[in-house]
Amino acid sequence: MVIRVVHARAKKGMRLSYVRLCEELTIPRMREQSGYLTSRICESNERRPDHVVVATLWQEERDVQTFLKRHSAGAEWHSVTTLPWEAESIANASVSYFDDDYANLLAMWQAVSPYVRRRARSDIMLRLTDEQWDRIAPILNPEVSLPVQRGRPRVNNRLALESVLTVIHAGSFWRQAPPGVSAATIWRRYTFWVQQNMWPQIWRLLLRQLDQQTRESWALNFLDCAHVPMQRSTR
Repeated sequence: MVIRVVHARAKKGMRLSYVRLCEELTIPRMREQSGYLTSRICESNERRPDHVVVATLWQEERDVQTFLKRHSAGAEWHSVTTLPWEAESIANASVSYFDDDYANLLAMWQAVSPYVRRRARSDIMLRLTDEQWDRIAPILNPEVSLPVQRGRPRVNNRLALESVLTVIHAGSFWRQAPPGVSAATIWRRYTFWVQQNMWPQIWRLLLRQLDQQTRESWALNFLDCAHVPMQRSTR
């Protein structure tokens, strides 16, 4: 899957005109192209009201390439930021391409987070199916590989992983960890998995087991979440 992200600054007073063009003309034309999946027009950050972030998801790079070559009057497809019918509304724009491995999604979040409104945090605990867990578990075991820890019994890997994924998917902070596990515990576990290079493997296995709609939803959540777990919040 390829994610095309356009960050545009609309001309003064023309943000809504640009958004309408995207909704009524650009995206419907994209839907006609084979390989188009879905889109998201992010709500603007109130501090940057003229900025608009538009993401479109495609099955393959060649699909978006075909669309842009068809509609961009011969310009190099990978550098096309606005389409001819959008030009009157836009002061300037940039475009970036990402896939949905974890490092790319983090990079996408870093690129757009100053310009979009954060969505409301969800309190719903994300649960893995038994099939998903059975495939991921061998990467994380044996648990004795974890750093020695005194005190209460160690939180099992499945609960820890579900808690980490809940924080990521909900766009929350480590201090808002789900009930039943402390923020410090899941932060340490996530950090350990990252340091041991387990996290990219976990993410790839998870993506392979998701249906297309859920995989798209995971990617889109990185566009407007309040937090991505890079460092522990102490606030």
